[in-house]
Amino acid sequence: MLTIYRRHRKACKQRFDGRAYRRCLCPIWVDGSLNGVEIRKSLRLRDWQRAQDLVRQWEAQGQRVEKPKPLTVKEACEKFVADAEARNLREPTLYKYRLLFRQLQDFAVLHGLPCLTDFDLDWMRRFRASWKNKNISARKKLEAFRAFFRFVHESGWIPTNPASHLKPPKITEPPTAPFTREEVASILNACDIYPDKANALRLRALVFLLRYSGLRIRDAITLSRIVSRTINFSCTQRRQGPRFIVRSLHSL
Repeated sequence: MLTIYRRHRKACKQRFDGRAYRRCLCPIWVDGSLNGVEIRKSLRLRDWQRAQDLVRQWEAQGQRVEKPKPLTVKEACEKFVADAEARNLREPTLYKYRLLFRQLQDFAVLHGLPCLTDFDLDWMRRFRASWKNKNISARKKLEAFRAFFRFVHESGWIPTNPASHLKPPKITEPPTAPFTREEVASILNACDIYPDKANALRLRALVFLLRYSGLRIRDAITLSRIVSRTINFSCTQRRQGPRFIVRSLHSL
């Protein structure tokens, strides 16, 4: 007869309750004999129902059915980075993934979650709660986390993808206010005293372009020479509301 129990970790508050307590999330072990063979080992599971089903399957077949060794968190992270490098992702993107994976591995070591299958939806929510990121940074980090577990699920290393059920954070950034007349004057004065006079003229032209076109700075610095007298109205979304601008393009 086989008996399953939770082998409490040192950090578990119910550690001194012994085998009788099973409502925590400590690893599940099995103890007993099967066809005269003594068995005492970890099932590499934390879900009580899945552990019961596995032991019943052993007893019904009269032998221990070995499951394939689950992939560790570190191994999965290394495989994802190798795939990302093969896809020629940009180095800043790879850096963000490596940073996320260092945090994920530290969290897994701290809470005794060596394998991917140990991460259920509850543990994923706990990991997300440990982030210090807010607003857009938190949303981008969650997207990277989801991409990792989508890769793991599509590779067949986990049966389901709990990360797909994580809801994105709410963005609560204040609206961006335009520069005042005094601030614009200070910016133009800074252009006038720039040491390189040739670049000073270019900087002044760039400031005027940004001021009167409403272009984002990346669009402005990559703008080709345009000759146009057309005045067009456009609307750009500004975080907590639209901002209407008059866009007039002249010879630059």
